[in-house]
Amino acid sequence: MDKNDDIIKKVKKTVLAIVPDAEIILFGSSGQGDGKDSNSGWKLLILIDQTLARDLIITITDHLYQVGSEIGIPFGSTVVPKKDWNSPNYPNQSFKQMIETDGTFL
Repeated sequence: MDKNDDIIKKVKKTVLAIVPDAEIILFGSSGQGDGKDSNSGWKLLILIDQTLARDLIITITDHLYQVGSEIGIPFGSTVVPKKDWNSPNYPNQSFKQMIETDGTFL
């Protein structure tokens, strides 16, 4: 098992402990595989089945910060309710298209 597999396991364990039904997508250069070995950071889209709440976002962000601090990789996260993401009226269609084209489900 390589270093990236360990990191993915830690990220999934961390997020799923907070939101068990979350879907986690790695995107940007990290999601395409050309940034995964650098310490430049990983960008994560976290899709949840519940209503978006500030406390939930803070909890997820804080826990990912802890993991990132331990392993030396910063994580940036965007949390979106699945119903909003799956809506044809999602406000940022270019972001959605980029995720659907280049993102990697963890």
